[in-house]
Amino acid sequence: MSEEAPPWPDPTKDSTGASLPASEAKRLRRVLFRARVAEAATLREAHEKKSSAPPAKKAPPAGSAERRTAEIAADVELYKHYHQSIAEVAKASIDRVRSGVEFVEKAAAAILAIYTAMLGLVFTAGDDPLPAHGVIPGVFLAGSIAFAAAYLAFIRKTDPPDPRKTTLLRTLNEDYRTAHFVRWVRGTTQNKRYAAQAAVFFLILGALFMPVAFISFPNEGDVVVAVERVASAEVTLEELGSKVPEVPAGLADQPVELQTIGYQTVLTEYAAQLTDARTELTAAREALGSISAEVEAQPSWLDRSTIWWAALAGLVIGFAGPFPVRWFEER
Repeated sequence: MSEEAPPWPDPTKDSTGASLPASEAKRLRRVLFRARVAEAATLREAHEKKSSAPPAKKAPPAGSAERRTAEIAADVELYKHYHQSIAEVAKASIDRVRSGVEFVEKAAAAILAIYTAMLGLVFTAGDDPLPAHGVIPGVFLAGSIAFAAAYLAFIRKTDPPDPRKTTLLRTLNEDYRTAHFVRWVRGTTQNKRYAAQAAVFFLILGALFMPVAFISFPNEGDVVVAVERVASAEVTLEELGSKVPEVPAGLADQPVELQTIGYQTVLTEYAAQLTDARTELTAAREALGSISAEVEAQPSWLDRSTIWWAALAGLVIGFAGPFPVRWFEER
């Protein structure tokens, strides 16, 4: 062995050089003996491993055939990994795009289901019918589902590789095949991108238009009915005011006491009719005032025509929006 254990301290003395008791010195000798044996075994094992290890290969000299062969093999392996990486990334892009479109489709379907449930709760429990503009969000969400389904379902034909472009050089053939595969994947994912982008636009528009169903507008028919009700109540009250109660004709030949009782009955009925007419007029005026307050409280620009024009603009954005997006992508 070329390596030996370093010297150990004297077990009969402490760190200051003073002698230790015989029993303590004996115990320390045994401990040091075991430690030296273990260290010697470790050194022997390290020496054997070192001597049995194969000698390191020396790099072949530059310019030799062996060196050139090794460099070519390394380039081929690197080229192989390069093309494999491109193919894997290209294949993964198909799954990513389809997953994104499926997410848009499921999101639109879920939002449409929630919107339908909200309409059922609000307009089924109440007396007001669903306004016509309440269908606008459903149209946009259904359009999103339709465009997403069109992207996923329709398959367009792609051109096969051109065998006339192959050469005798392996690297050029690999470049051509990889480039064709990338173009094929690109065509598979992007030849229908208009449908995918339109699905996103329609999903956003459907979510933005969801509150319009819950915006109430005074109905023109309600205003007309309220005005006619007020006019009718005023006419009724005016007619009652101009009519003077008279003693019933059947009581003319009766005693005065009976005529008095009959006339009081007529007056009581007349007073009740007046009270009813005044109550009806008050209620009609309150209803008309409530409708007028709703009309005045709403902004002048917010009405049904505004919502329908906004929906038409949303349709234009949904159908035409993918074109500027494509223009920015291709720049």
